[in-house]
Amino acid sequence: MLWSIIVSVGMASPEAAVPAYLDALSAFRAGDVDAASAGAQAALVLDPGLAPARLLLGFAAVRAGDLRGGDEVLGALAADPLLAATDPEVSALARRYVATFADRWSRDDLSVALGPAFVDAREPVWSSVDVVGVGEVQVPLGGPVAARLDGSTVARTWDALALRGPVVSALAVVSMPLGPGVWSVDAGLGPSVWIGRSERTDGAWDGAFPGARGAAALSVRPVRRVGARAELGYAAHFGARPDLGGVSHGADVRLLAVGWAP
Repeated sequence: MLWSIIVSVGMASPEAAVPAYLDALSAFRAGDVDAASAGAQAALVLDPGLAPARLLLGFAAVRAGDLRGGDEVLGALAADPLLAATDPEVSALARRYVATFADRWSRDDLSVALGPAFVDAREPVWSSVDVVGVGEVQVPLGGPVAARLDGSTVARTWDALALRGPVVSALAVVSMPLGPGVWSVDAGLGPSVWIGRSERTDGAWDGAFPGARGAAALSVRPVRRVGARAELGYAAHFGARPDLGGVSHGADVRLLAVGWAP
């Protein structure tokens, strides 16, 4: 239906541009995005106002992996009030794309993630694993860079510090989309603090135990507002008093549901 609408709208354009446009449309249907892009550009040379060709050019760019270029073309069509009056079908298709797909690639939206984490109990080997709840709030800073604040419910460790309590971290994050799909990878690093008590001294030592956390994740955003993340992290925290030295360090795996606020 999508392309039948584009064809019907395109047939009303000046005759000279129609063959080039239809050839480009056929190439797109056949999976030849380079020919589709070239044909759409040729049609626009003959008729710069041919909105279906601009729409096809945007979709061809997205299919070829030029996500930012495609978003720019389709976003301009969606935001054009004159197009909404003169070519409502093309305008509707562009607006549908922007509402459904735009901004998935750059991850430049505020997001909240919740889910379980499987935490190494900080012994020499993975002989014990805690399951805790975690939450993350990520704020875009521009482009692929963001700031992420995350926290967990009560976790524990039985090594040098023998800590028990929640953990809070603040990470600087850089993300990158994987091709033209809805997948993305990111990596983050920043300070962390374990808020709780050391059970090594029967809870006599409490307070904040400073440290650092790094994490790498794979995320998927199948629709604009909802997705999921799988994250692997590693954290280390240090004794905050001369009487309580040592380091607590270990890995965690997080499986999170993510909501974006575009």
